Parts: sequence; structure tokens; C-alpha cells
Amino acid sequence: MKRNNIVCIPPFIDFMLLGQCDMCCPFCFGPKHEIPPMKTKDIFLVIKRLKKLGARGVVFTGGEPSLISDLPKILAYAKKLGLLCVLSTNGSAFHKNPTFLKKCASSLDWISLPIDSTDPVIGNTLRKNITHSPLKHFETTIDIIRFIQKNIPRLKIKIGTVVTKLNQNIVCNIPNYLSLNKAIPDTWKIYQISPSEYGKINYSTLRISNTKFEKIFEKCAIKAESNNLKNVQKYSNVDRPGKYLFVNPQGELLIVDNKTNNYQSIGNILRNSLHNLSGINDLIKIPKNIKNFNNTYPS
Repeated sequence: MKRNNIVCIPPFIDFMLLGQCDMCCPFCFGPKHEIPPMKTKDIFLVIKRLKKLGARGVVFTGGEPSLISDLPKILAYAKKLGLLCVLSTNGSAFHKNPTFLKKCASSLDWISLPIDSTDPVIGNTLRKNITHSPLKHFETTIDIIRFIQKNIPRLKIKIGTVVTKLNQNIVCNIPNYLSLNKAIPDTWKIYQISPSEYGKINYSTLRISNTKFEKIFEKCAIKAESNNLKNVQKYSNVDRPGKYLFVNPQGELLIVDNKTNNYQSIGNILRNSLHNLSGINDLIKIPKNIKNFNNTYPS
């Protein structure tokens, strides 16, 4: 579909602002850490172009987006253009600096935070901190949830959990832990490790079968319901293609390849004419894109 001879993109986009991160997670499907952040002026240009092409919402991710000092300005610009804004973050910077969180939150509709394990040893393996003293990351996330629910109650919270061989036997305990700590999020999304970027490097070591993932998801959904966690969503490799359009820190537009489940570039939003970004609507199924986003981040 085109509008004024310009290709229309899916309404919901994942914008990877940078590769740099203060953690080194073996399942990460974000950009490689050595990829530098996009310049702020280019980030503004991408957001403007995404809006012009028909975007309605953007998930700002990385790498770790809170490492960008201009993040509040970036989010404010997107919100000024009328975009629904989601921030995907490991939360470390916000735990240390709640004021920074408040500045970002003023332009956010949702924040996405991770909890992959309530076991310290497994947790520190899956969420390995590389820039400061290791913390029990799941406790850090709980602190942030409580802070948001007390001080920014309008901000909705999503928790993400990546299922691997290391945590497959304990992820079902996460709803109990959230309930015990009075930190129930609005959405819990359970991810199968994907063969993209760092996840591709460690895929053979950490992956579980599709069948086992489905069984774990079913158990998690039952546990969530018993703990009043009402919205549980799934991110599986089987139905990952066709739902997502990513922008990486170099401006590349990425889709998930049907055969390899890895990223495939289909153009560059900074370098290519908006008239030449062809084929997007043949590769991304708009109804799947909309349903996936709305189920994960319901209004």
C-alpha cells in the first residue's frame, strides 16, 4: 500500500537507538555492542520519517537506550508528533537515578523491564552487568516497578522474560515473586530465545525446543492467572516473522527472515528515498503487526 506514492510502513516499529549496553546478555537480539549510537539529529529525522510513513507507535530499545543522555528529548519529540511511546530498558540507570526516569516517563505510555530469573546465580548469568558492581537484577526491577506504581501510576509496565535452558525450570515462579512483592505489571511477555545477533551466537547452547517452549508458556500462563497477572503474551520463533519492523542504529530497516529467523535489511531510512523503500508491505503483515502490539501494550 502507498500513500502519495510513498510506501507506508507498519504502524508499530522497534527503534534500536544504539548497540552499547551496560549488560552482556547471552540471548540478546539487539545490535552488537560495538555499533555506536545514532546521532540525536538523525534520531529526530528517523522519528519524523517514521511518522510521515504512517507509524503510530515506537518501541525505543537498544542496546540500552538509557545510556543516551538526550533520551528525554528524544521521547518528548516522538510524543510531540503524536506517537505512542514505549521504552524497553534493563532499568539499571533508572534504579540509580529516579529523576532521570521521571524525565523520560513524562513522554512514555509504557515501560518494558526484564526479569528472567529469581535465582541470583542464574540471573547474573543471563543479565550479566559489565559496567558496575553486580546486583540481583530481579530485585532492581522490583524496586523500579514499585517506584513507578507509587510515583508515576499512569505509566504502564511490561515485564519481559526470555526462556533458555538455564532458567526453563524456574520462570514459572516469576508470577509468585511479583505477587509476593506487590509488583504486578500490566503485561508479562514470555520470549523464546531467537537466533539473532548475540542470540544467534549462543543459540545452540541456550535454545529449547518449540514444543518445550509452548509447554512452559502454558504453565506460566496458569501461574500468572492465579496471581492476578492478567495479560500474558508470547514471543515465539514460529510466528516471529511478519510481525516486526526494526530500525537499527545505522538506519537499516530490518525484518525477520522467514527461513533463518535472523534479521534481513530491506533498505535504509536515512540514506534511501522514502519512495524507494519498496516491498515492506509484502514482508510485514499489517494485521499481525497491529495485533501483536495491541496485545502486548493494550490501551
